[in-house]
Amino acid sequence: SRAFHAAVSMAVSNSGSNQNLETGIYINGVVNSNSVVRQRFKASSDVRMFSYHKVLVLNQNDTVVVYIRNISSGGTTLNIVLMSCCSYSAST
Repeated sequence: SRAFHAAVSMAVSNSGSNQNLETGIYINGVVNSNSVVRQRFKASSDVRMFSYHKVLVLNQNDTVVVYIRNISSGGTTLNIVLMSCCSYSAST
């Protein structure tokens, strides 16, 4: 196992009002509960820019997925700019 520093930066706008979006990280198909971030968009003109950093302990061949989803009712169109990266430290 190795400890990885994961950095995720996003800029998001949407086409709906009163929308709640959730982002996070899945490791091998299971959400890492410490990685979940929620953002509320009150108006369709709202733009959110945010970043977060997490330390993930990963094994060889683990799969990491960064996700974003609308957790409000109703549809919305998302415009997303995403940047993510990882670096590792010594073995744990």
